[in-house]
Amino acid sequence: MKLYYVVWFTIVPAVLIHLSGISPVRAQDIQDPSLKTPEALQIVVETTGFRGPKGFTRVDICTVVDAQSLQFVPQEDAFVAQLQYAVTLSDSTGQKVKVKTWTQNISVPDMNAPRQEGAVVREIVGLDLPPKTYRLELLAEDIYSGKTGTFEAWLQVRNFDRKDLSISDLLFATKITPQGEAGKFIKNGWNIVPNVSHRYRVGEPVRVYFEIYNLKRQKDQPAEPLILGYSFTDSSGMQIKKFPSRRIRVSGESFVKTETIETDGLNAGVYFFQVEAFDRGTREHVRQRRAIFLFSDELSEEAQDQLRYFKDIRYIAPSKDLNSYAGLTTEAERMDFLKAFWKKMDPTPGTPLNERLREHMTRIQFADEHFGSEAHKRGSDTDKGRVYIKYGPPDDRDFEQSSENFAGAIEKWTYDRSKRYLFVFQDRRRYGVYELIHSTMPGELYNLNWKESQ
Repeated sequence: MKLYYVVWFTIVPAVLIHLSGISPVRAQDIQDPSLKTPEALQIVVETTGFRGPKGFTRVDICTVVDAQSLQFVPQEDAFVAQLQYAVTLSDSTGQKVKVKTWTQNISVPDMNAPRQEGAVVREIVGLDLPPKTYRLELLAEDIYSGKTGTFEAWLQVRNFDRKDLSISDLLFATKITPQGEAGKFIKNGWNIVPNVSHRYRVGEPVRVYFEIYNLKRQKDQPAEPLILGYSFTDSSGMQIKKFPSRRIRVSGESFVKTETIETDGLNAGVYFFQVEAFDRGTREHVRQRRAIFLFSDELSEEAQDQLRYFKDIRYIAPSKDLNSYAGLTTEAERMDFLKAFWKKMDPTPGTPLNERLREHMTRIQFADEHFGSEAHKRGSDTDKGRVYIKYGPPDDRDFEQSSENFAGAIEKWTYDRSKRYLFVFQDRRRYGVYELIHSTMPGELYNLNWKESQ
């Protein structure tokens, strides 16, 4: 089994936005994005539908597993890993209608390949299903380590047996090349390396494969051209970028198409790539779209702030965690630590939203916007910022203007918890940056004589 290489999006702006619950695109607007499972075995899954035998739709289930998460063991002159898959399809009543299990064997000559950043193992299985709605459950288990990854989603299997013009699901790819031989990733003479995550770097072309069915052609009559149109839209269907129409003469009732679509001029974000087909002969018009995610190596200012908020745990993590974090040497190790830390802090781990992380990011943003100064010091780096991030908004604030008897203005914060706690800040240097001079909160600076020191 060949290893491939992709970029894993463990911490990119899109993930941070999802974790913080500040998503620019509603979940229901993205109808079929691949999902990365949260278990120890990192697996990404997508499904793509095509016309199958009469009365059935061929559903390809493609998986990508992070090779670094697999346990390889030595065997003769190689290192091997084994993945056990189980796919279960249930109907709307919960009744199981199809179960398929199989084993994938992976062999590499040495451990350099699977330990490289972005190394993945791909797998695909095709199922012929009657068109209807199913509940899909996929379980993948690393035989040697016992790690598992799961995926669950509702699967709407489309019907391509109808007489009207239709387009298959769009299959995004990282690479499409002609191939005469049969193989697991070969479709109608094309070798397709699926891009299961639908993620492309800004400026990198989007490669796509699709099929068109039920063209109506008369024998001994010249075929009217089929007009294909491509565009990138937002979630509402508004066109962001449109490409010139293409005319194709097709003699049969169906055909396959591959395209390479440029993304120049598009910013990083979530888009829908849309294919439209218009049959000049029958005046039939049909469209099909699917979400893609464009990313940039250069994060926007907003994304950089979100990443900084995610990493900034200095005020809320125990000393033991901070020492462990400080001892990590690679970015991947630090990101794994942070993901585990925030998972542990999540008050509702069974939901997609981590409320504690969202609150943390909101507090840092507020501190930066309100407690900074002209001295070019971030609000989150000040004493007021630290207290606000650690304890949240105070229940009461009292402000005293400076006078001749004071070295600077005084601000008092009060927190009502199990008892009443006081924080006293002073603008000693008159820069607008308030320093903590007294608090009754356990573990904070305590100075009973703070008034006498003015």
